[in-house]
Amino acid sequence: MEVRRLQFWLPSGLFLKQEVWKLSKQCVKRDSQRFAKVQKLDWAYNWVSSFQYIHAFKNSTDFNVHLQNKMLPETKIKIRSILNICVDGALRRTKNSRSYRPFHEALLTKSLVNASAFERSFSTSFGQGPIEQLSVLIANDNGFICQRQKITMVNLFKGADDEIHRIMAALRDGERRPNWKSEVEKLSAFAKGDTIVRRVISDLWLQKDGIEYFFSIKTVKPNLDQTENAKRDMLTLKAHNPLNHTFFCLYYNPGGEEKSSYNWTMPFKIFDIKNDDCVLIGKDYWNTIGGPETYKELLEVFEEVGLETRPKILNM
Repeated sequence: MEVRRLQFWLPSGLFLKQEVWKLSKQCVKRDSQRFAKVQKLDWAYNWVSSFQYIHAFKNSTDFNVHLQNKMLPETKIKIRSILNICVDGALRRTKNSRSYRPFHEALLTKSLVNASAFERSFSTSFGQGPIEQLSVLIANDNGFICQRQKITMVNLFKGADDEIHRIMAALRDGERRPNWKSEVEKLSAFAKGDTIVRRVISDLWLQKDGIEYFFSIKTVKPNLDQTENAKRDMLTLKAHNPLNHTFFCLYYNPGGEEKSSYNWTMPFKIFDIKNDDCVLIGKDYWNTIGGPETYKELLEVFEEVGLETRPKILNM
């Protein structure tokens, strides 16, 4: 079997190679069957030393290794189908809403005007349901139980709910700087008193090994209200159960490949975009739900479909 993924869920702060090595020895000794694929500790250590996709979660109590093949062929076929449907839908909408724009066509050419209209139509529709559909396919491929638009009825202490409102008001008014770790720690102080019920809808919910993951997937340039509502829901889920893993996700980075290059300023009031572990942008999002090579593989599928669909777009 070609090994595709070696992913570690670590207690917060254990980023040193020495700590990874120590924990890996303890886990292999504790459960030899589970780590049968890791035959040599030296090999495991060398891989971990160079491995970049190590995610730290504050409340993780286990150290899990997941091994997996490349994206399944049937998953790629389903992704191709979703992409073709999206392109065909955008083509149909563009043709049906086409208007005569003589000045634009004289200056830019008719084909460029049509291509611009198509891109707007495609981008508007693609950033909604299709991204969630692709996410479910990829996460299922990686062994997760998945659900879109997951409704969670949350029980939390009223003191924690009040604190969430104070945090969000202060962030919006610029009276405090965002810091996810500190904000979550503040909520842990509220462990008694009256409770209230809140309803939270997550764009994507995943579960594996009894651990729940909640993803709020937004447009790559979200406005302030969208970002604020997402964080309020994330804090509410953490107040309900500190073991919940919650994420603010943008499916690609308009500023470039690296998280540090994200430059849309609006969400910076609510999140420390470049440093908060709960923020996943572009490749970090796809590689989190599918494994380290998922983003690269997904782009390859897009490119393959693009070779088929581009002639239709250019000739519309």
